[in-house]
Amino acid sequence: MSNYTPTFNGAAKDAAHSVGSAAELDTEFALIQTMSTTKADKATPAATNNIATLSASGNLQDGGKLLPTGDIVGLSDTQTLTNKTLTSPIITGTTFPSFFAYKSGDQNVATTSVTKITFNNEEFDVGNDLSSSVYTPLVAGKYYLHASARIENFTADEQINIHIYRNGLLVRSSLIHSPGTVVNPQVSCVIAADGVDDYFEVFIDSTSDASFDVMGSLITCFCGHWVGP
Repeated sequence: MSNYTPTFNGAAKDAAHSVGSAAELDTEFALIQTMSTTKADKATPAATNNIATLSASGNLQDGGKLLPTGDIVGLSDTQTLTNKTLTSPIITGTTFPSFFAYKSGDQNVATTSVTKITFNNEEFDVGNDLSSSVYTPLVAGKYYLHASARIENFTADEQINIHIYRNGLLVRSSLIHSPGTVVNPQVSCVIAADGVDDYFEVFIDSTSDASFDVMGSLITCFCGHWVGP
């Protein structure tokens, strides 16, 4: 519009306007209508209990899905999830117990009775739960445990047994008949721990050979890790 000079002195402003052609007025009126329509389209939809989404044109609309109940969980919050399905979750900020210990010196066994194997070196101990060859995890749940030993100076064709004990009682065992004087018995299991005072140890014995050596080696080891609640 040409020569459009608005003033703001009350009623006198109407006399001060100088307007252009009818076409320019039509253009301005169409622009005002467009602005009004767009504003109406982008108005907030009626309140519901559903999640709001954006339409293809960028307008707010009812998403058709109910808002979740309970508090919103932030980065520093915790919340118990009940009957929820987690698809490919990534868990951060939590360290789960695990350990690997091995023997660095030979240990002579001079009896057919069960004898505790000692492990005097730790490669790692997440949780600091291994002490004096006794593993006492302080997180409740199921644990994978594994023990093995390199045995030398053994009598061929005799039976040797390796055991995992919990709280002083046998819970898992494995046996092997030695084809020669060197043998490598091992045992693995998944077992529960209460996370308070359950403890685990490794023992070995032979049914008839009363003298053999448990060798210092990475093969003679005790290891494990938490696998779940």
